Amino acid sequence: MKYSAKILSCFVAVGLLTACSSNTDKSADHQNDDENTQKTGQVAKSDNDKKTNETGSTNTLGGTEPEADTEKANKVEGQGNKSSDDSSSSTSKTGKEVENTNSSVVESIRKQIKTNLPVMLPTNLPVEGGKYLTAKVQSNNNNYSVVYYQTDKEVPINDESVKKLSKDDVIAKFTGHQYASTGEASDQIGFEEYSKAGGEKVDLGHNITGYQDAGAGSLWIGWNEGRWSLAARTSTDKPKDGLELAKKAVNYLEDNTLPAPKDHGMIHLSAKESSGNFVKWQNNGVVYSLERIEDSMDMLKTATSVKKD
Repeated sequence: MKYSAKILSCFVAVGLLTACSSNTDKSADHQNDDENTQKTGQVAKSDNDKKTNETGSTNTLGGTEPEADTEKANKVEGQGNKSSDDSSSSTSKTGKEVENTNSSVVESIRKQIKTNLPVMLPTNLPVEGGKYLTAKVQSNNNNYSVVYYQTDKEVPINDESVKKLSKDDVIAKFTGHQYASTGEASDQIGFEEYSKAGGEKVDLGHNITGYQDAGAGSLWIGWNEGRWSLAARTSTDKPKDGLELAKKAVNYLEDNTLPAPKDHGMIHLSAKESSGNFVKWQNNGVVYSLERIEDSMDMLKTATSVKKD
C-alpha cells in the first residue's frame, strides 16, 4: 500500500507539472497571436494608408485636369460665340437683295420710257455681286435707248452723276427703233440660212448642225434655230474655243427661249471678250438690239430674259 501511495503521488505531481506547462504554452501562444495581430493590423493600416494616398493622388489629378479642360473649353466656346456675334454684326448686301434692287430698277426704267413703240426690256442684267444697277434712259415717239451701268452705290436713273460714269461701268445697252418699212428693218438684221451658205459641217448637239468657215484670221461657226441665225466667232489659232462656245449656246437655248422675231433675228457671239457680241431681231418695222455685254453666255442669258411691256 505504501508503494502504491508513492506511485500515486508521482502521477499527481507529473499531472500538475504538465498542466502548468500547457498553460504557459497557451499564454505564450496568445501573446504571439496578439503580437501578430497587431503587426498585421499595422501592416494593413500602412498598406491602406498607402493605397489611400495613391488613390487620393490619382483622384486629384483626375479631378484637376477635367476642370482645366472644362475651363479651356468654356474659353474656346466663348471665343467661338464672340466670333459668331462679330460675324453677325457685320453687314453685307446679299445676292437676293441685289436681285430685288435690280428688279425695282428695271421697273423704274420702264416707267421712264415715253414712246409709241411696244416696249421690250431685259429683266436679267449681268451685274456683279455687291454692285448696284442704274441706267441712262432716252426716248421719243419712234425710238428708245437704255444704257445700263453698275455702280458701287445706289444711283437714281438719269441722275446727273450717271453722266460722269465711265465706259468701263457700262454693262449693257438696249434699244428699240422704228424703221420706215419692214424691208428696211429686215436689212438691219443680216439673217442668213447657213445650210445654203455652205462650209464644213460640225455637230453642235441636240440634232443641230453648224457650218464652219474661215477668213481674215477668224473662224466662224454658223447655225439656225427657228427664225434665228446664230454665229460663234474665234481666231483661227484657237478653233476649239469657237466650237465649244457654239455647243454651249445650243445647249443653253435648249431650255431657254429667245424672243419671237417677225420675221428674223441674228445673234453674234465671240469667244473673245469685248469683240462685238450682239443680238438683233425685228418685230415688223421695229428693230430691237442688245449689245455691249462682254461675255457671250451673259449676252444669251440677258437676251432670253427680255419681256414685252
